[in-house]
Amino acid sequence: MGTLIAMSVSTSARAVERVKVPDVAFDDLVREWRDASAGEGFRRALMEDGMVTVRDIPGFARLRRRVMTGVSACGARATSARVTDFPDGTSRRTVAAVTEGFRPSDDVDLEYAYGDARAAEACSEDLLADVKTFRELVSSVSRAFVERLGESFPSRDGSPMLRSADPESDSFEDVGSLVGAGEHLEHFHAYSRGDRSPEIDDGASSGDTIDLHVDQGMFIMFTPGVVVDLSQTPPAMVKGESPGSFFIERRDGTIVECDFGFNDDVLVVMLGDGVDAIVNPKMPEGVVLRSAPHAMKMPDLSSGWVRSWYGRMFLAPSSAVHDERTGISYGEMRDIAIDSVRAGGGEGTAGVGCSRRSLHATDTGTTCTDSNKMYCWMRCMPKVDCSSAPAGHTLKCASQRDEIWRPADSHGDYNPTCTNSTANVTDDPLMPSQYKNAPSGGCSTNFADYLAQRGPSGEAWTNQRELIQNKLYLQWRRCTTTPGAIEMRMVHDGSFGYLAIGLENVGGGHNGMNGARIVMGIYDPDANAHGGPSWLNYVGTGVRELKIHDTLSAFRHWKNSGPSSSGLLNSTIEVNPGCGSSMYFKTKKIHGTALNMTGCTNFIWATHATTLLKSYHGRASRGFVKINFALDSGVFEYDSLGNTDFGCAASDAASRARGFLLALLATAACLAW
Repeated sequence: MGTLIAMSVSTSARAVERVKVPDVAFDDLVREWRDASAGEGFRRALMEDGMVTVRDIPGFARLRRRVMTGVSACGARATSARVTDFPDGTSRRTVAAVTEGFRPSDDVDLEYAYGDARAAEACSEDLLADVKTFRELVSSVSRAFVERLGESFPSRDGSPMLRSADPESDSFEDVGSLVGAGEHLEHFHAYSRGDRSPEIDDGASSGDTIDLHVDQGMFIMFTPGVVVDLSQTPPAMVKGESPGSFFIERRDGTIVECDFGFNDDVLVVMLGDGVDAIVNPKMPEGVVLRSAPHAMKMPDLSSGWVRSWYGRMFLAPSSAVHDERTGISYGEMRDIAIDSVRAGGGEGTAGVGCSRRSLHATDTGTTCTDSNKMYCWMRCMPKVDCSSAPAGHTLKCASQRDEIWRPADSHGDYNPTCTNSTANVTDDPLMPSQYKNAPSGGCSTNFADYLAQRGPSGEAWTNQRELIQNKLYLQWRRCTTTPGAIEMRMVHDGSFGYLAIGLENVGGGHNGMNGARIVMGIYDPDANAHGGPSWLNYVGTGVRELKIHDTLSAFRHWKNSGPSSSGLLNSTIEVNPGCGSSMYFKTKKIHGTALNMTGCTNFIWATHATTLLKSYHGRASRGFVKINFALDSGVFEYDSLGNTDFGCAASDAASRARGFLLALLATAACLAW
């Protein structure tokens, strides 16, 4: 492994040293260190600047050139690309994807307009194949890096890195298990100057395109930027043209510019703020890995030229506990960050792409800078006027059950309220036993037979997906007697409070839930359960078409959102306490939106089976399904890898994670360079 080599360099923003980033050979990562000094150099680099390059990756150099050039050209015409503008006049186009663990879970979102011949040429099948190979190669390097990281930095006492928010799931013992279970964000960026003028500089700016920041993830793996000339046919890399400057801040506060070496045909690994939060507290005394603040400055590029960059940010698993005091998971914190942005918090507020420091209430206490707001459920919310409230009622952050939120409390529906309550938050009440438990004589029909029952049409279900292992199943078929209609059935082993499935609102909050049009089977056998109709949000047992509120997730905000006339042609709900239960419907549309009978449709689903409240379903009880009603995809058992694509060609469909990606992109101003 190389050592830092420094020389003086001057930029328009600052005079800094230029340093050669330490490197490690790919063979050393996948096998054993060639000698003790290589392993020690790896440890030293990650503790000093938190950064190494991986060189000599078989087949990487030529593949990188094809992919970075090709994706820049394709992304320039992709309708799915997101555009971000920066104060220095730079514009950035981004296409994205998600990798789960070490396995890409969907294709890079390169959707383009139908009939765009130039886009079809740029986004060729050869390019898509190259991108697939490229991402798999990045996965192999990341797997090897994580193994070496775990070997080089074992915890001081062998304790798990993080525990799971699900008490029935195993803890995350090491960095490998964290990365293997995480959902990681991939981005292809193309930066350009275009015709935008820089915003007026007040003198406080560094002049960088992206200022110093630390990423929230465990680490990020990226390719150094390259310059691509899109005005050529075909587009080509511009040799010898600077892709700009990449700076880091060292432990002593000095700023240096990075030289990645090897003609930039390397993958760079940079540790993120997740290392400070998760790994460093587990290290022996004196062992501290570095998550270095970093910045990027764009070069002045000719018209038609772009700076092309790729990165993959490795995030902690959504189910891992983020804060032991509150029990809040990393996934819940990301939801909160996204909610903050959608509520007007601004791009980057709550730090989805940046440091965890902005995710902790302890940074600002539990106060808000705006005197008209109060701190309530880890965010600032508008106060309500309690001047006319009854005696003894004061402004508090309370749930709908009039329980008072504390920083130790987790998920719920909390709002500023005038109340005299002093009750602490309690868990949701469990479903009463008479509605949950099977009869003493057992179920009249075993679940396998119940699942095999045909629908009202008398025809067999041609498609079936196991949504929750051994618990929840989705069945569907095209209607032969009613052209353009489908029949759908959700089947649950045991009682449920609700079952729901509907059309994903792509780009909507909470992974496409907010604004979604759904069919919801509600079990409301007792208006007086759980404290009565108000707290229960009682609506009665039945199947309903509803539209989830665009920004407010709690059921009380959209329980009466049904269409003026139902589009359901037939529907039934059947709850057999403790036994097979189901929701069935037949329709051509959901809440006024016609179903796509010739292509792919993104669906979301959810269930709650522990209470009669229409409350938070938990992460294990929701998901995505992509269905092509023009085809029969057959019967699928539970897929632990998360396959959600049924009869949809990879080249045809919007990513099932697009809502997730767009929401995160909206908050990730500092995600990449």
